[in-house]
Amino acid sequence: MKFTFVLFLLWITAFLASCSNEPTPTPDISVTPETNTGVSVQDDSLNDNTTWMENNQETSENYYTVWNSYTFTTDSGEEVSFSPITHATMVMEWAGTVIYVDPAEPVESYADFKSPNVVLVTHEHGDHFNLEVLEAIVTENVELIVNDAVYQKLSPDLQDKAIVMANGDMDELLGFEITAIPAYNIREEALNYHPKGRDNGYVVEKDGFRTYISGDTEDTPEMRALTDIDVAFVSMNLPYTMPIDSAISWVSEFAPKTIFPYHFRGQDGMSDVERFQTEVEANNTNIEVVLAPWY
Repeated sequence: MKFTFVLFLLWITAFLASCSNEPTPTPDISVTPETNTGVSVQDDSLNDNTTWMENNQETSENYYTVWNSYTFTTDSGEEVSFSPITHATMVMEWAGTVIYVDPAEPVESYADFKSPNVVLVTHEHGDHFNLEVLEAIVTENVELIVNDAVYQKLSPDLQDKAIVMANGDMDELLGFEITAIPAYNIREEALNYHPKGRDNGYVVEKDGFRTYISGDTEDTPEMRALTDIDVAFVSMNLPYTMPIDSAISWVSEFAPKTIFPYHFRGQDGMSDVERFQTEVEANNTNIEVVLAPWY
């Protein structure tokens, strides 16, 4: 009986020793402990940002876009990007030079952008001109270009920094040629909004690449006289700027390569920019109309 009990103890000892020698399983670090099943899995969340970027890219013959930025390549190989902020406000970045156009929106609207090297203001209306914003963004080395009506509303400090351009003036700075294009109303019922001789649009040019920013204007002879515009931003809201039919007639004649309708929210809602796009592209297949998210 004692012999049998001893054999039993030896067998138990051997069994426990064999168990202690089994290797410990290696945990699967590709999943969290709560969901670890011992089976390797692919975590697709690691690719979320890449997938999101791919889904938010567009390309055309003239430009490509990521998020809300439209980038063109000039003949000299430089990239020019245009980022709508809202309504009349945008940010341009041209080979490292950052240009803010009519920065009327609050300062936090530009949090995702580099500080400006140049600021263009077309006129003094509140959807184009914001003194508080200018005082925040126009630092010592920033070039500020305004018309005289805006200049009169600036603080003395900003007046010392400002370059005043009248209709037809041209200035060269930071390698760019900037020309002030007259911006005004021609319909009798709208003459009080933007009188002739006061407000500016701008043509910004470098190495033959020409961008036109209309400001608040109608279908004027000065606009129709423009040539070789690569990218145009054209306002079209009633009663303040041009009707859709006028905009269609004008751009079909002067034929910029790419047109962005902007500033198209008026008293009675949004202008029909879809009709503008359809008719302009039907009239001239060499023109591309881009409906960017301004609102």
